[in-house]
Amino acid sequence: MTYDQKQIDDLYLRVRQVLGPEASMTLARARPRLDAFPAALSRAVRAMGSPEKVTDAQVFGALEIAHEVFPVELEVISGLHAQSPRTGQD
Repeated sequence: MTYDQKQIDDLYLRVRQVLGPEASMTLARARPRLDAFPAALSRAVRAMGSPEKVTDAQVFGALEIAHEVFPVELEVISGLHAQSPRTGQD
């Protein structure tokens, strides 16, 4: 089903308000998480039949799914690994 772009834009504005800046930044810091969130949110839109009907709980559920795809702990570990000096013995 196709939705009006304004409906989608309004949903993402509400998502930012619901999640707040800290949670939004956790999505932006990791590409796998950033990819998983809209996929999960899209499922919520389809389940509810319209972007306006997506609940705050479903927004938080999409965030939870995104964090399951790429946990914050994995982000920290991968960041530390990327910053570690190379010894040539990898």
